[in-house]
Amino acid sequence: MKRIPLSLLAVALFCLAAAPIDDPCTCAAARKANGWCDRCEIGYVASIEVRSSILFEALDAHGHEIDPESASLQSCPGCVVALKNDGYCPQTRCGFVGKLAYFSRLTYLLAKGERTDLSRITCTVCTANAADTTLPVHGRGWCDECKVGLIGNVAFRDPKMFKAAAKEYERLLKAIKTSERCGTCGAAQFYGRRCPICRISYTTGEPVKMKPVRSAPP
Repeated sequence: MKRIPLSLLAVALFCLAAAPIDDPCTCAAARKANGWCDRCEIGYVASIEVRSSILFEALDAHGHEIDPESASLQSCPGCVVALKNDGYCPQTRCGFVGKLAYFSRLTYLLAKGERTDLSRITCTVCTANAADTTLPVHGRGWCDECKVGLIGNVAFRDPKMFKAAAKEYERLLKAIKTSERCGTCGAAQFYGRRCPICRISYTTGEPVKMKPVRSAPP
């Protein structure tokens, strides 16, 4: 029996240990649950694809359990009222649904909507609305027959809430587009912050135009 040199055996074992394990695609489940698919490296928020892991983590579309008696929450009167009424505090930009906290107005509004299985929609208008995810940002996407508006796979029965969600959704689409260039910029654009890498500041979903610096006269 021919023996394998220990050096070759060690290399073979190392290669086996280092070989990547193919994770199964979880896009179907992730699309329904605002999750991330490790195999495809794609996240979903309201079934919309987010390919930047930085932006996806920053969006943080899941609700968080909180201590209602915590000092940080009790120190904000707006949060105290919002927690009791499933409302939103504009000062802290935190919303509450079912005693869970959401850290952006978009994720708060999405939590107020109804998650829908788009494959079960039978209305032709709603089917068309679901297929074109840009409709809400153009003031469309509402079905007068079903009295429902769609933001991705989230349905809204209240037209005012749908309109508010569409406005925040437009900011998300812009951030996703920006994240193709820089994920940190995408997160900064969504939250109205400054990207420490590109040194670009954003407000209301748009980059802030810096005024040119005038040189002093000689």
